Amino acid sequence: MKPVRIDFIPDQRWRTLWAVALLLALFMLSAAGWRAWQTWKSTQALQSQIALAQHQAQPLQAQLNPPANPRHDSLAQAARLLRQDLGKAFAMIENLKEEGVRLRAVNLDANSGTLQLEYEIDTLARAATVTALLNAGYETRPWRLESVGAALGGSPAALAAPTTGMRALWVTQLERL
Repeated sequence: MKPVRIDFIPDQRWRTLWAVALLLALFMLSAAGWRAWQTWKSTQALQSQIALAQHQAQPLQAQLNPPANPRHDSLAQAARLLRQDLGKAFAMIENLKEEGVRLRAVNLDANSGTLQLEYEIDTLARAATVTALLNAGYETRPWRLESVGAALGGSPAALAAPTTGMRALWVTQLERL
């Protein structure tokens, strides 16, 4: 076999083409870098303007939000109390006709919106009956039995033996009625 020897002659046209392509790439890269720097600079300028505007707006916002006046708060609370419909609750209390049950106290806490009913009952089983009567007509059963105990003048053994004079307390939230 005979050795083959090939001599390549360097072509100057390709070198020129690669040099032009490299110069174009450098130009485009520098143009993109310059544009990014200009964008960053304008962003910094806008952020400083926003900070200055917020600093200038703080005294104006303080003037828009005056401190709360206690008179306005009490007037708002009174208006909220007047808007509450207590007719359902009082109608239920008046219409509760159960033998052996006597209403002792009604407590309305306007701040928390709770209504408490204290009844004097003769037997412990009567508490379940009163609970069912109070919750009649409601799907959510708003009234719950809070406590059952001996009346103030009764003996401590009143819970063990069903005697007269037991005290029972029911509680509900007004918005549930």
